[in-house]
Amino acid sequence: MLLSILTIILLVDALAKKLFEKNNNKKINIDDKTIESLLSKQVENESSIIEFRLSEIEIEKNQDNDIDEEIKFIKEQIEKIGFENTASRYSISPSSIKKGDLGWINEKSINTQIYKLIKDLNIGDISKPIKSFEKAIFYKLSDKKISKVKNLDLKKLKKNLIIQKKNELLSFYSANHLSKIKNNSLIEYK
Repeated sequence: MLLSILTIILLVDALAKKLFEKNNNKKINIDDKTIESLLSKQVENESSIIEFRLSEIEIEKNQDNDIDEEIKFIKEQIEKIGFENTASRYSISPSSIKKGDLGWINEKSINTQIYKLIKDLNIGDISKPIKSFEKAIFYKLSDKKISKVKNLDLKKLKKNLIIQKKNELLSFYSANHLSKIKNNSLIEYK
């Protein structure tokens, strides 16, 4: 019974995030100067860039369990049904629609904490979760490649940076919006 309630809560939460993102996607603007700055930093003095194909599962604690119990549950689900199916069912991240797939991300645009966690993973490996007070994120390294800077498609790299930054902002805003709703709502289970 508790598992089905948890599943319903996670499903509703994920659907609410997706709805928020659908309604607010066009309102998110990324400053061109920021993108150009990031792009120039990536290309500057580099002969090659390592790119990672990453997937993620983002979870948060619920009222009944602490985050460590949620992590244990997710690890069990990964063992039972695989990373992608677990991401689809339980991840609160917008990437859950795509079975957690974040696409190709170059090493220069990855958060330092995440980079340290994934840089030594083998293809197919899953990272230890990055924990915060109420959330945890697992990463899976699906593929890895080295791209020569002279062979990089700068338009594609810029487009990927814009998508990545937009997704970061959408994820932040939707989580913030849902957190406000949760704080203002009380659901009683009988």
